[in-house]
Amino acid sequence: MSRNCIWLRVHLVWSTKCRAATIIPAWQEDLYVYIAGIIKNRDCRMIAAGGMSDHIHLYVRLSSDIAVGSLVNVIKTNSSRWVNVEHPSDEVFRWQRGYGAFSMNLRSEKHLRAYIANQQEHHRKRTTEQEMIAFASSHGHSEREWLH
Repeated sequence: MSRNCIWLRVHLVWSTKCRAATIIPAWQEDLYVYIAGIIKNRDCRMIAAGGMSDHIHLYVRLSSDIAVGSLVNVIKTNSSRWVNVEHPSDEVFRWQRGYGAFSMNLRSEKHLRAYIANQQEHHRKRTTEQEMIAFASSHGHSEREWLH
């Protein structure tokens, strides 16, 4: 091939430090816009974003020259700094150390986008921890690997 042809899309998910409910609804959408800018600056594209007060879901198209872990580190570092500067509170905003990254295919995209968009309703039926256990199980990992 004379040029790169890349189809790398990942569903990223991680929690706030200690799963604290520190993502405030009043600025949650602004956080997603800020993260979309971080992602764009790395020549990637955010397709969807959503979450709850204690975790975030991102659906991202990766560029050919960035590793998933590098992108996640840049997002976490810069977005937590942004939250602490733009929306200071008594408690310092921090993300947890780990993250989940799940490869996606075109057939799953519509379902994933709806899932991310409907986090509020989804979590009326299932806690964040139950969701993380289900993700771990559906991707071949044990609860212990994911939660500890």
